Amino acid sequence: MARALLGVAGAVLGPSTLSLIRTMFHDPRQRTLAITIWTTSFMVGGAIGPLVGGVLLEHFWWGSVFVVAVPPMVLLLAAGPALVARIPRPARAGWTWPARPCCWPPYY
Repeated sequence: MARALLGVAGAVLGPSTLSLIRTMFHDPRQRTLAITIWTTSFMVGGAIGPLVGGVLLEHFWWGSVFVVAVPPMVLLLAAGPALVARIPRPARAGWTWPARPCCWPPYY
């Protein structure tokens, strides 16, 4: 069950963090920098992760590769709500029907 939850958490990690970046950074330059840092961290993590996992498996029990993720997750769970609460919410405009449908019926 825990492995399934780890899989679900890993699957939603990318889209959820990118949506947070989109919501938090309104300036295009800041958003570009944030996405660059996000991409770099994923690439570095993908390169270093197997090496760290190999070292942990060589010197500790096999569960240590999962225990390493606990401190960052605790920090994220503690700081995440405070960071997300600071994001200003844009005023919502009411949704209206388009004047003319985009594709049906075809207008030529």
